[in-house]
Amino acid sequence: MREYVKPMMDSEIFASNEYCSTCGDVTTYLFNCNAGSRYEWQTVYVEDNGIPGLQTRSSGSWWDGDYIPADTRRTRTYHACGEKHPAESTDEFLDGYVINNGQTIPVKIWTEGGTNTHCTTNIHEDTWPIAKS
Repeated sequence: MREYVKPMMDSEIFASNEYCSTCGDVTTYLFNCNAGSRYEWQTVYVEDNGIPGLQTRSSGSWWDGDYIPADTRRTRTYHACGEKHPAESTDEFLDGYVINNGQTIPVKIWTEGGTNTHCTTNIHEDTWPIAKS
């Protein structure tokens, strides 16, 4: 005589273990932090006064109507780390300058999490390498 076994159904639950974004048009660039020296502290300015070229000091006067504001100094403690960082196309990329041994270098500025300043001499975003997904 055989023993009765109640039929049972086993199943597995699918749980993804990786995040995959398929929404939107977000591109991940490899931002190359290569502007200036890797071994010396340099000053970074943001081009934000609306006047082409670097202005490190304000000039003129409000009263005469010829006041020219300086570009904003972002940091005096920048150095090129030489790394390629993943940066989202939705991040903020600023025009600016690195002062390296008295030389003014036009750059794109990106901050990692809004704190660590990184600069690239490749100022044309459409030529940046894209990270593989």
